[in-house]
Amino acid sequence: MNIKIIISVATYFIALVITSIFMPTISFASNSITAKITDYGIYTIIKKGRKLADADSTAGYSRRGAKVEPSIRAHDIPLKKGITFGFRWEATGFLWGVPTKMYHRIKHPPTQKPDGRITTGFEEPFTAMPRNGKVKGGYGYRLTEKWELLPGKWSIELIFDEKILAKQTFTIIDNKINE
Repeated sequence: MNIKIIISVATYFIALVITSIFMPTISFASNSITAKITDYGIYTIIKKGRKLADADSTAGYSRRGAKVEPSIRAHDIPLKKGITFGFRWEATGFLWGVPTKMYHRIKHPPTQKPDGRITTGFEEPFTAMPRNGKVKGGYGYRLTEKWELLPGKWSIELIFDEKILAKQTFTIIDNKINE
């Protein structure tokens, strides 16, 4: 028998055995992942982070590496340019040391961006590196552009494997209406 065929068949069987051993583990890990919200509300910006163009976001850009500090625990957020709100979370059940693709989904009332597109939100993907099966993170949204100043229901979701692990809803309140 040809040695190339033997090597090819052996490689196939080794891959099959490895897949059958590890796939149930990966599937099980995906089903057992949970998250809890550890903090939410209005935040104070300590460091702005770097500004990156992001045509899909409502503002047209996003910031990475920002540092924030909790200021007021609240679901009701005053409609005010420059205010930052969001939540922090902790997720568990991941395989240790395996880069994990997740994303935040932001939903808000409809608005028209300067390019004419109507938007009701966007998604921001990221890759996390679990330590001891855990990932910690958060998402803050800062109202900076006039088309973002929208009263109504806003939500921020943490998503992994198309499953919402955590969701925080906020109501942006225009106090001028209530005065």
